[in-house]
Amino acid sequence: MQATQDLTALREDIQRQKDTAYETLNALLHKQFHDLGIKYEEVTWDAAKGKEGKTKKRALTLDDITALKPFHWAFEFAEVMARGGFDAVIANPPWDVVKPNGKEFLESYSGTISKNKMSIKDFEKEKGKLLADPAILTEWLAYQSSFPYVSAYYRAAPQFAHQSSTVNGKKTGSDLNLYKLFLEQGYRLLRDGGECGIVIPSGVYTDLGAKGLREMLFEKTEVTGLFAFENRRMIFENVDSRFKFVVLSFRKGHSTQDFPAAFMRHDVKDLKNFPGGVGMTLSVDNVRRLSPDSLSVMEFKSELDAHIAEKMLRFPCWASNWTACGT
Repeated sequence: MQATQDLTALREDIQRQKDTAYETLNALLHKQFHDLGIKYEEVTWDAAKGKEGKTKKRALTLDDITALKPFHWAFEFAEVMARGGFDAVIANPPWDVVKPNGKEFLESYSGTISKNKMSIKDFEKEKGKLLADPAILTEWLAYQSSFPYVSAYYRAAPQFAHQSSTVNGKKTGSDLNLYKLFLEQGYRLLRDGGECGIVIPSGVYTDLGAKGLREMLFEKTEVTGLFAFENRRMIFENVDSRFKFVVLSFRKGHSTQDFPAAFMRHDVKDLKNFPGGVGMTLSVDNVRRLSPDSLSVMEFKSELDAHIAEKMLRFPCWASNWTACGT
């Protein structure tokens, strides 16, 4: 009995010390938000129009930061981070855009709302009925207000500097996606020489908004595999069969000169023969030459397709008649 009481007291003391540490860490994070010039944007309700009104900006409070329930990696894994980071990171992160999802939020208040199978017109009608309830309206406005300052942090914090890039002198802009944030965070959690394996949408190697991440991968890591699937055989349930995703692996440090890649695969078993028996080797130099502005990776069905593209780069055809091009 005494041993149990001693363990309970010890556990409670550890939790008190952890709570105290988190108060200090949250205060430091609050200061970082402040130094970045981020404000809290409170969503209001225009009763006359029956919809959201103008947002009210105010200074962020410590309570706003605490409400996010931040996870402080350097504290939770102090010994690991003190020696430079993790040896390995394996992840299958959410693929959601960082913005409010009205259907997702309100479906818990109504049996008729469906996130996937409901027209916008029907949703707006049901939404109007639900928001007539003051309690639900209060929760709705708090939910809508919880996104802007978090999004502003992701766009401004040095920790997520590769979420955007510059194309033709203009900064690339797109919705923040959790998979992109997880990818960069995974990179930062690794020690030099540490390896990451992550399953994410194919947009990481094609989309203009992911150019900054491709710069990070090519310049600061050694990409050890880019294996792209199509979901034709429903590898992921409840995901469209046309959706493409990639098993990406890389090693932190150095840079990438060339990397193994495979595209438009349908069977998980093909991974057993990758790299080597399946796929091809692509040159980062050719990626830059084929897509100098976006660094998008072109998809090739075979090694022959990649070879033809490489040869066209070495012997560009400027004639209007394509039959004049030698292959």
